[in-house]
Amino acid sequence: MTNNLPRVPLSQWVNDLPQAQQDRLLEQIKMVQSWVNDFAQVLGKKRAPKARITNRVLYYAPWSNVVAVPAKMLLEADGRLLRIAVAHECGHFNRRWISLFSRSDFSRLREEIQADRVAMALTGASLDDLDAVVRELADYEEYWSSEALDSYIEQRRSLLQLAETEAR
Repeated sequence: MTNNLPRVPLSQWVNDLPQAQQDRLLEQIKMVQSWVNDFAQVLGKKRAPKARITNRVLYYAPWSNVVAVPAKMLLEADGRLLRIAVAHECGHFNRRWISLFSRSDFSRLREEIQADRVAMALTGASLDDLDAVVRELADYEEYWSSEALDSYIEQRRSLLQLAETEAR
């Protein structure tokens, strides 16, 4: 699956959708917001991030406290994998300021592993599920070569397994 969203402002792209798809997009973002609210409550946070629609990549924005989900993902992605991906972004929210100031490659990777662990705890996801999420995201974000994606998944899985072993 490729992301062939036109390079136009999101509002224009959404307005050009048929009404049924616009309605579905709004239903989906409301569902994502309910997940975010539930995850924040489980994490013991008082103020959940706002779920927003974007036309680019899935991300958590600490300054604005927003979980942004690409419109195309909201319309087409596997719901179970989308929920795990949103839980991962809530993992970044859980470490909001620490995550923001992670500058080195090592600290950014450590934050990704921490967010994965939160996603696993919140959703019951397995390592295979996380691999599937990364592959699903890669379809929407388009910047991964298959070799780089396989290497990233293998590295991430190894680090997650190491973190799980150390946690025991």
